[in-house]
Amino acid sequence: MSVTRPCFGGAVNGAAVAKAVAIIRPDLAGFDEPFPPDRQGRGRRLERAISQRLRVHLIYQDASGELTRRLVRPLALLPLDKAWGLVAWCEARQDFRVFRLDRILRLTVRRDPFPDEPGRRFEDYRGWV
Repeated sequence: MSVTRPCFGGAVNGAAVAKAVAIIRPDLAGFDEPFPPDRQGRGRRLERAISQRLRVHLIYQDASGELTRRLVRPLALLPLDKAWGLVAWCEARQDFRVFRLDRILRLTVRRDPFPDEPGRRFEDYRGWV
């Protein structure tokens, strides 16, 4: 799969997304790197979960090597400095988190959609950064 632009899901206002991305990553306009090779199809499955507003269960390895399990509301895929990141609302932490795709060891897209709640949308992420 070769995605060369950020992925945003839900009923997100395009102008709001553009404004948020300009603040979060002003250099994003010129970004043209594809997802890294992804034999497990994580990027494709996350794009589907974002577009259909489906919760995702992650097994994630943080920078120190610790494994955590998270139930998240996936909101967007964005390029980070050296990897792609999943911007999500973390149900356990009750806050926004960014998960590097290369540190997601396993993901399961659940069938239950998440509601559009103020304070937990990508548009709200901008105020959190």
